[in-house]
Amino acid sequence: MRTIPIVSLAVIVMFSPALSGEIGFQGAGGFCFAVYTPDLAPFNKELKALGIPEFSGSMLLYGGQGFGHVSEHLRVGGMGFGGSMRTQDFENGYAREATFSMSWGGILIEYWFLEALNCEFYAGGTLGWGAVALRLEKTASPVDWDDVWGNFQADSSMAENVSSEFQHSFFLMQPRLGIRYFLLDWLALSGTVEIPLLKLSSDGWELNGDNVYDAPELDLMQPFFQFSILLGG
Repeated sequence: MRTIPIVSLAVIVMFSPALSGEIGFQGAGGFCFAVYTPDLAPFNKELKALGIPEFSGSMLLYGGQGFGHVSEHLRVGGMGFGGSMRTQDFENGYAREATFSMSWGGILIEYWFLEALNCEFYAGGTLGWGAVALRLEKTASPVDWDDVWGNFQADSSMAENVSSEFQHSFFLMQPRLGIRYFLLDWLALSGTVEIPLLKLSSDGWELNGDNVYDAPELDLMQPFFQFSILLGG
């Protein structure tokens, strides 16, 4: 799940550099972070039934992007993001934890349509691929070294520590609308509002490579707010 943001750093290097003498990049790359509040109601329903606190609040995702100009107004590049959120409790000697994670990367396309002072306004989107995962863990706390290895004995009846991870891959289309402010010719700050056109089907969930039946659909079409620092040169 963490490989996509790492690959994005390679994309930044590929699309980096070259400034013109005018306001605006010929090529740029940088680091980004985003705030996203997914609707995890199907998961929260199950967590509530188990007595585990529900997922709440927003996810903080991190990654990078890079692009190059292919014409005066059109830019093409790549990007990648990843992040997670967690909830947990401790009861009757057991620690229980649920972690929702999400990562994706792909092709980035932008078209700037208005320039005013040191700002430019642009629209575009991302075409990419990625995956989400839900990891559930129950451990006897504190965890004893010998107990962990004992769980793997052929005749072991211990079930003190258990974990399961559901995964669902997806293809992503994510339109964006943004503003970029140039602090210097080679340094800019950007902010975008994006909507992932993403609804995960009930038949795409897997557990350890096996299909999971009767799983819920997951609608992830909630606003995604991205902020980035871009360098060129």
